[in-house]
Amino acid sequence: MKEAMPIKKKNSKTVTTPRWWLTKKKRDGSLKRKKEKKACWFCALPTKAIKMYSNAIIAQRRCTWARIVGSVNYLRDKHILARHTLRYNLVSGDKVRFWKDIWLDDHTLSTRFPRLFRLENDQNCLVRHRWINGHWWWDWRRDVRGGDEHQQLQLLTEAVLNVALHEGQDKLWWDIDTQATRWCSLLPRKVNIFMWQARLDNLSRKGIEIASIMCPVCGVSMESISHVLFTCTLAREVWSIIYNWCQVSTRDMNDLSEWLDWCDHNTNVRNRKVNLEVIGVSTCWFLWRYRNSVVFYTGKMRKRDLVDNIILYSFNWLKYRNPKFCITWVEWLQNPLYLY
Repeated sequence: MKEAMPIKKKNSKTVTTPRWWLTKKKRDGSLKRKKEKKACWFCALPTKAIKMYSNAIIAQRRCTWARIVGSVNYLRDKHILARHTLRYNLVSGDKVRFWKDIWLDDHTLSTRFPRLFRLENDQNCLVRHRWINGHWWWDWRRDVRGGDEHQQLQLLTEAVLNVALHEGQDKLWWDIDTQATRWCSLLPRKVNIFMWQARLDNLSRKGIEIASIMCPVCGVSMESISHVLFTCTLAREVWSIIYNWCQVSTRDMNDLSEWLDWCDHNTNVRNRKVNLEVIGVSTCWFLWRYRNSVVFYTGKMRKRDLVDNIILYSFNWLKYRNPKFCITWVEWLQNPLYLY
């Protein structure tokens, strides 16, 4: 092979690329040399671009399942694919982590029993490690005390009472609720993620200690995602104003799923469903933001600005994300469900 020629470009490091590219063998066993036609543009690329190109070529040569597993791991690392959608069908327990994988009910045992999880000696142990001679065996750093620890141990014992391991292979499956993963391209990503978490009721399980379980807005009822967005006195008042502005009549909704079902199947707004959905999601978004401003004392949002923000942001999101949107600001203020 001939000697490589270094080529240096502006804003790029020196890249050494051979002028000749060895290809297939001849009949007599010697190598046939062929000039690389892509050497010119390839050498002019920066080092980072060459690495990306090489990784792409390597990725194309990987097998199908390797690419699938790699994509799943990438999505999980970037927090795009939620871990609670990956579940295990427990058989032998050789590949399932006892505390950190979802194999019993809908949540990890570390989430359901946090006190016991902190007492565990090996937090990454497999289910097989806790099943010895047909019985469940625990390995704590110290003895379980009374109170919450004893209560959680009783609940854990009852939860695994009817579970038994057998010979076989554990299976991983992907559980996705198409309704829960509803996505609207006309809304910002953070708003879509908020609605996804709200439908899964994950907003209340963030591990943050709060002073009271009562609603911080009205202080009358116990706080829940349905209460904050629909049944709270402030939420009822805001939704009433929004319905009057949209010139639609409906009964009071009690949760998000009920509202989305009404939006999908209401024949009176069938041709204007996109506008109505964006307005409704905007209402939920700003009600939740106002709740957070009250809980964390940020003071960035005032109650009297709630409806104005809903009207303004829903208009901007539709205007700049929907190419078919042709309603003027004046028409939007008069009737947002104007049929165009």
